[in-house]
Amino acid sequence: MIEKRLTGTLEAKWGLKRFSAAGEPFDPNKHEAVMMEKSPDVSEAVVQEDFMRGYLLKERVIRAAKVKVLMPE
Repeated sequence: MIEKRLTGTLEAKWGLKRFSAAGEPFDPNKHEAVMMEKSPDVSEAVVQEDFMRGYLLKERVIRAAKVKVLMPE
C-alpha cells in the first residue's frame, strides 16, 4: 500500500515512468544484460525477458532494466 502511494505520487508530480523492455531491440543505455542466449531467429540483439523493470524520470533513465538478451549467431 505504501509503495503504491509513493510510486503514484512520483508518477503524478515528477513524471516517473516504469518501462518494460521485452521484445524491444537491446539498448545499452536503457538495458543491463544479465543473461545472453544465442538464437538463429534474430538478426540483431533483442530483449527476450525482463528480470527487473527500469525507470524513467522525465525521459531520463534512472534505473536500467535488467534483462535477458537474444543474440544473433
